[in-house]
Amino acid sequence: MELRHLRYFVAVAEAGSLTVAAEQTLHTSLPSLSRQIRDLEDEVGARLLTRRARGIELTPAGRAFLEHARVVLSQVEAAAEAVRRVLRVVIDNYLKVSGVNITPQHEWTTTP
Repeated sequence: MELRHLRYFVAVAEAGSLTVAAEQTLHTSLPSLSRQIRDLEDEVGARLLTRRARGIELTPAGRAFLEHARVVLSQVEAAAEAVRRVLRVVIDNYLKVSGVNITPQHEWTTTP
């Protein structure tokens, strides 16, 4: 299972439609999105959604999976943000040690 599968599933669930999710949210083709959702369903061993003429409906398994998928994606974003914060501190410290300051206008100056 890849994060892409989780993102696709959450997008479909939130859009209520494979077509809307493919075209407006994910900017991918409908056959590709359908395949990714089927692969995810195969991997978890359950149908996560029911395809209807006017969109999709989450199955009970799909509703349970959606909650967990959102938590996972949230945790991944939190981890990425933690890395970005650390990198900002590292870069700031490097610039201070190197004698380079950044003014609010993003101009580079050197410290005498």
